[in-house]
Amino acid sequence: AMACETPALVSDIPAFKEVGGEFPLYVNPQDYEEIGNSIALIFHGGYKRERIYGAKLRSQEFTWDRTAKKTLEIIQKVAENI
Repeated sequence: AMACETPALVSDIPAFKEVGGEFPLYVNPQDYEEIGNSIALIFHGGYKRERIYGAKLRSQEFTWDRTAKKTLEIIQKVAENI
């Protein structure tokens, strides 16, 4: 959603917060009222354009190339210490 410039409504688990930073709307996945209120906020324009643009920029930090390079670095460090 972040890369596609659409509002991101996601579960408030730590992994999503690490990736999304300050840009998504976080909700408790067990709290249906909170989810509904957040959907209404998005629908009625409460999710600002600046937040969408920031989310797109943040999503560009997470590419397959970057992930592959980081994974290779970790593998090489582990291999050096064996």
